[in-house]
Amino acid sequence: MKLNISSVVRFLTLSVMLVSASHIAVAGEVISEIRYWVKSDTVQAYVVISVPDGQSVEAGHLASLQDEIFCLSAKDYANYMQKADRSLLKKLTPKDIDGFVLQVDEEMSFEFVSAKYEAYNRQTGKYKPAKRQFLVRVLNDDYSLFMVHHSRDGKSRVEMAYSKKSAPLSVKSIRGLEIAQEFAECPEVMQREQNGDYREDDSMHLERRSIETIQQIGKSVAVVDYLSNCR
Repeated sequence: MKLNISSVVRFLTLSVMLVSASHIAVAGEVISEIRYWVKSDTVQAYVVISVPDGQSVEAGHLASLQDEIFCLSAKDYANYMQKADRSLLKKLTPKDIDGFVLQVDEEMSFEFVSAKYEAYNRQTGKYKPAKRQFLVRVLNDDYSLFMVHHSRDGKSRVEMAYSKKSAPLSVKSIRGLEIAQEFAECPEVMQREQNGDYREDDSMHLERRSIETIQQIGKSVAVVDYLSNCR
């Protein structure tokens, strides 16, 4: 599980660009296959994503799936494709199901899990009250990593978040993670932290990135380094 900042940057870049020729919006909608589950029961269905005509599914559209999804059962799929009868759609929230897998194409899928997410308030330095959402889980281990999608005024961004094995579905923004405190007993992580490895990397000069983004990437790499070396 050897990852560095360069590989995390590439992963995030690929993960937020979901362009697929088979997922171009027609009549303002994209329909993708999903599997959702409640406890041990798994259901095959379709999710309807609202996307402007002619556009592809991209990161900003995933933000709309974090609070609720609108599903079609397999048996209603054909009827909906003919009549677009929205009464056939079933709304599911993070309180209704435990999660779902969105199949973007034959090779790419995203696992959304229902979790309590605590955003970080930079002004107060404290976490905000938890809100249950569907979050994209990209690493499932003693520490798990998640992507939280935000979309506003046509612009999208991705924020990293994490949870611990002791509370796997209690997710916090990675902004509030203090590397020196969290991984104080891991020599490899502490050495890289002292060297400044989590704050700068040649790959980051390939394009302009905010300090905040660099910090989030660095903290994500620190989590992976801990899992690789010290657990």
